[in-house]
Amino acid sequence: MAVLSTSLITVAEYLRFLGEPSDITSERRGQLEQAIDWASDQVEDYVGRTFMSGSSATEIFDGLGEPHPELLHDRYTTTNAPLITSPSPKLYVRSSSQTWSAIAQTKYTYDATDGEIWFTDAGYFISGRKNYRVVYDYGYASTSTIPKALKRATALLVKLGETQSSSIGVVSTASADGKNKTYSSTMPPSITDILDVYVR
Repeated sequence: MAVLSTSLITVAEYLRFLGEPSDITSERRGQLEQAIDWASDQVEDYVGRTFMSGSSATEIFDGLGEPHPELLHDRYTTTNAPLITSPSPKLYVRSSSQTWSAIAQTKYTYDATDGEIWFTDAGYFISGRKNYRVVYDYGYASTSTIPKALKRATALLVKLGETQSSSIGVVSTASADGKNKTYSSTMPPSITDILDVYVR
């Protein structure tokens, strides 16, 4: 058995975090692999997004137009990041006849790290209801590229979960879409303070 490809840290990284030697028994390794898989799932449930590459997303959103001369809706931040640069994210606009048309990629650019997309030609998202769509691939290529803070939060949760796994994580949802969650108080601020940065 090995950690899942979607897990956020490796067994070796976790052992270094603990300061433990790497020559552990196969039984101990198996236990850690399960704990890491569990903790990685808990982290992604908390922030409401996935992190490893191989995922695709489509988001439809409202254009806000120009609600104020100094407040132009010319950029959008995707729910997931980092963005995969090949293929690059694609923007579409919906017409009054409900037809989607691709926006020329020369008219916008993006920050792959943060997932922010913006117009480069003084354009902006015209006011409308669900009139824009972005299609993109995202995720970190390997655990070696995952931010250290995110790894630390996962490692802390693994350590905590080895003794309290039954009482940590999502215990209820506050909305039908599942986005507003209530978490067990046993997930301490030392973990949630790190993860809150990644909540979208």
